Amino acid sequence: MTPATQFEGRDITIDGVNFAANAQVVIRGVAATVVSSTQGRIVATVPNFPDVLQGALVPASLTVSIPEVGGASFTGFRVRGA
Repeated sequence: MTPATQFEGRDITIDGVNFAANAQVVIRGVAATVVSSTQGRIVATVPNFPDVLQGALVPASLTVSIPEVGGASFTGFRVRGA
């Protein structure tokens, strides 16, 4: 995923294979808005988190799931407070 650290309210890109149009992205337990989804790329907007202070850097769980298939979790992602 790029970038590995992103501000709240900005987009991230997740590259992979066999994504579907109905892919879902969850960051820190909150559903992210999927801007676009193709077989090989998902673009999603990082949600705003009330507990993340402006400028703070917080490690975040990120999960991509496709309802009919299952999901995968990614490590190494961090949210920066906006």
